[in-house]
Amino acid sequence: MEHIRPQPATADGCRRSIFTEVGLIDKHTINTKRSPAPILVTGQASRQQRPSRTVRFRSKNSIFGGEDRAEHVDDESDWESVEDEDEASQQITTPYTVSNSKLYRAGLFAVVLALMLPILQMISIAPFSVNASSIPQGSITSMAERSTLVQRADSQTEVCKRWSGQSAIVNGTLYMYGFRTTTDAQQKSDTWTNDFLTLDLTKSWQISSPSLTGLPQPSGPPALSLGYLYSSHNSLWLYGGQYSDNPKAEPGPNSIWEYSIGSKSWVEHADPKSSAGVNAEGDGQSIQRAAEGAGFGVTALGRGWYFGGHLDDFTTEGWSNQIARVYLKSLLEITFPGHSNDAVDSLKDGKKADK
Repeated sequence: MEHIRPQPATADGCRRSIFTEVGLIDKHTINTKRSPAPILVTGQASRQQRPSRTVRFRSKNSIFGGEDRAEHVDDESDWESVEDEDEASQQITTPYTVSNSKLYRAGLFAVVLALMLPILQMISIAPFSVNASSIPQGSITSMAERSTLVQRADSQTEVCKRWSGQSAIVNGTLYMYGFRTTTDAQQKSDTWTNDFLTLDLTKSWQISSPSLTGLPQPSGPPALSLGYLYSSHNSLWLYGGQYSDNPKAEPGPNSIWEYSIGSKSWVEHADPKSSAGVNAEGDGQSIQRAAEGAGFGVTALGRGWYFGGHLDDFTTEGWSNQIARVYLKSLLEITFPGHSNDAVDSLKDGKKADK
């Protein structure tokens, strides 16, 4: 309910308000505008004098109805009379006040209805049904990290065909990430995906319908094809790959994405750098994202290799489409966390790579 701010008093000491106020209306307004039946003399606009009235009221409180009411009507001892000599001190009931009261009530009802209508609509749409689940411990992170934990729709398993993706095997399970897929033989665009699927190699299935399991599409790793998926005992490592050409997607910053098999979560290792070693470049050089190279890994050694590939405006952030594609002759060696490598200066003498 709003608060009505008091208005200043008029010259005769009576206050004017947006509501009809008992005892606070000037006499001129009462006689000229609020009289239910003003008496006018033909050819004369002067106001007629109003006779004084006698107002009767009970001196005792009584609550009665039906037969009791008839019993009390004629009891004149309960009534007192007062001469209506001072109109400014009496309650004046006119059709205007009755109408104003009805309008006020109707307006109040309309305001209450307008406030309640959205609530009623929400109840009618979803009557008392709430679907929720508990938040796992450790999933509450800062806003900067939350994008890597958002669960999206499950990856599609029923497609026309799937090609140019990344895959790796860990403990009898085949993991597949990305790929280009079509749902129709005539489809030419929107073929790049970030689908993430598994296939249990310890069980048999029909060749025409392998028992693929669609995992939630991650919100962090981009939709890529023609990269490589390495495996260690506990994680998968996504390196390289090419972004969509139809429609064209702008490549993001260089990153290696790790999927933790135990926690089922993705972690980004942004801007990977080179390490000095035998027959290697110096420390601190950024490792670019390459595509269409040849990769392989040896889980027991905790290492992976990537040979060749190319760089262009579909692999590298900020690459101009006016610059021709560059084909590489380099050999990249990756040492996974928890493993040592005597060919790397910082990992000699049994030191192990960290994240």
